[in-house]
Parts: sequence; C-alpha cells; structure tokens
Amino acid sequence: MSEQENPLFDVLNQLNGQKNAAPGGALMQAGDSFPVLKAFNEYLEAERRKMRQRTMFTVAVAAVVCLAVLVPLIMVGFTIVYHMDKSQRNWKHKPSNFSYQCRYSLHRILVRSRNR
Repeated sequence: MSEQENPLFDVLNQLNGQKNAAPGGALMQAGDSFPVLKAFNEYLEAERRKMRQRTMFTVAVAAVVCLAVLVPLIMVGFTIVYHMDKSQRNWKHKPSNFSYQCRYSLHRILVRSRNR
C-alpha cells in the first residue's frame, strides 16, 4: 500500500496542516476511526489535569509555609526595633516607666531589710 492509498497518511496530513492543535501539544481529536488514539489523548489530558492540580496544591502549601515562617519573623524584628527605640528614648531622660518604679521600690525594700 502506498502513501496515497493509506487513510492514516490522510489523517496525519490533515493534522499537520491544521494550526489549531489542542493545548499542550496534544493531537487533534480523532474521530471514530481511531478509538485507541482518542482514548490515549483522553488519558493524557486527564494526567495533565491531575498534574496541574497537584502543582497548584504544592504551590499553595509552599506559600502558606512561607507565610507561616516569615510573618512571625517580621513581627519579632519589628518588636525588637520598637523596644530598642523605646530604650533609647528612655536612656536620654530619667526613667519614669513602670518597670523602673518596680525596680526602685524593690531596691528600697532590700535596703531597708539590710538596715534592720
């Protein structure tokens, strides 16, 4: 059988001549004349769909993990900077905050107890 008489070559020539192939490089939908090819294309599309879903799930989990790690680190950084700035401001003036008053009161109690 020559190329001109084989119906497979007719279909392949039609497919090669068409520019609107299916996404992902899949062959065009074959009619009822190639059920195995049609089943294989359906299988490939199903596998691609599964892989896209798996990839999206993996990306989503990675994004959540990154956020779960980065947000607390950023909050700790801001807290450290805030307290450093606060301690710098308190260093310039006589401390009048609650912790200083507690330490001063404790110091007075200890001094009084030693003097007895």
